[in-house]
Amino acid sequence: MAKNDPPSAEIIRRGFGTRLRGLRRARGWEPKQTAARLDILYHRYMKYEEGLREPPFWLLVRMARLYGVTTDFLLMGAEGENQDIPLSKLET
Repeated sequence: MAKNDPPSAEIIRRGFGTRLRGLRRARGWEPKQTAARLDILYHRYMKYEEGLREPPFWLLVRMARLYGVTTDFLLMGAEGENQDIPLSKLET
């Protein structure tokens, strides 16, 4: 977690990584194949799955298109999944 991140930022990153891993596994893809499909390095992709990095906007959109989901789903999950995080904690 970065020094200035609110406590919930780490929760969002980990949830994002978990959803990303689940989508990849549901398709039977290996991490290296997925990274190649996204045209990024394998090690960078793994940091997203592990919840250690946040993708730039352009990559978030590319991931959503690859998996056929919305960016909102990738970031926040199913409706209501992360609704208990107050917006004030998300602001920096």
